[in-house]
Amino acid sequence: MIEKIKQLVPEMLNRLGDSASRREYLGGSEIGKECPRELWLGWRWCLPLIDDGRRQLIFKMGQSIEDLLVYWFGKRLVSVSPQTKEQLGGNFFGGHLSWHVDGFFVVNGAERNIVLWECKSANSKRFNQLAKNGVLASLNRETDLAYSKWDEAYGAQLQFYMGAMNEGGMEVNHALVTVVNKNTSDIYSEVVTYDPAQYEGLKSKAEWILGLSAPPDGAWQENHYKVRNFMNSDDRGVYLGDLTPKKPNCRNCKWSKPNLADKSDKAVWGCKKSRKLLSFEEQLTACSDHQWIHDLVPAICIDEESATYIRDGAEFTNSEEGFTSTEIAFLCRTDWNFKELETLKSLRHDFSAEMEIM
Repeated sequence: MIEKIKQLVPEMLNRLGDSASRREYLGGSEIGKECPRELWLGWRWCLPLIDDGRRQLIFKMGQSIEDLLVYWFGKRLVSVSPQTKEQLGGNFFGGHLSWHVDGFFVVNGAERNIVLWECKSANSKRFNQLAKNGVLASLNRETDLAYSKWDEAYGAQLQFYMGAMNEGGMEVNHALVTVVNKNTSDIYSEVVTYDPAQYEGLKSKAEWILGLSAPPDGAWQENHYKVRNFMNSDDRGVYLGDLTPKKPNCRNCKWSKPNLADKSDKAVWGCKKSRKLLSFEEQLTACSDHQWIHDLVPAICIDEESATYIRDGAEFTNSEEGFTSTEIAFLCRTDWNFKELETLKSLRHDFSAEMEIM
């Protein structure tokens, strides 16, 4: 009985991990991240879901803190659209770039001002760094520097949201950001001023990333702390180009293409081979025609049309007749052991089986 009781927590964390799901779009909240390759790989579903229950719990706790502040700000804060009763947001480029804000205030003074609100939470170490930056900025009579210096991606997020709201017809020149210390419940707040030039740069960056058919170069080398400390071995291999993604899906297939001009703004994807539109559910798994986007395969592509590659002197194709995408993913994770894979391949044909990399 005691052992069964002890299992309740691990089971709960497993359920949290299982709740992770793919995002249909590139988020406006992340477009300020430094590395375009990381953004592209994430949008193209080349990196695995964060299905670790502990990390999912951290995200949920942050959301709970936001919900608490929404409640206690009361009617002064607008956290949902008055028309739709949904989180305020919008999208660009056919719905492939989407954004949602935490809320906004309507401040009545000499003029009626709309002020964006953004809520974050941080552990004590991170929070204290921000608070110190804020004190120094105040002493030096600087403005709009502490929060953006603390986290450039977070600062860019505010600029993108304010710009998108302005483009949508809401005049927004300032944002109030609140950061809650998850250890002590101290709150840091700062008012950030809108920078139109930065917004235009972020939007152009998003359009460029969305229009790429292959991953751009990364901002970080193998020894960079973000690669060493914040990526597991498999993520690191994909990011550095040493591994294909672990699992094939429509987003990382050479036949798929996003429609950035679609008027429905529903983030439409199509397949160039089957000449049909792909539903979100269809995109999650790969069909038998899947072929890796060439630049995702750590081998020399000698014929793009037939998807023929050379690796360690061995020539192979990415096809049902050659090696499937899953088999190539297995190959690059087993030091390109073609002999072992040939044995597995014969089993696939003999028993009509499918390989899955766990």
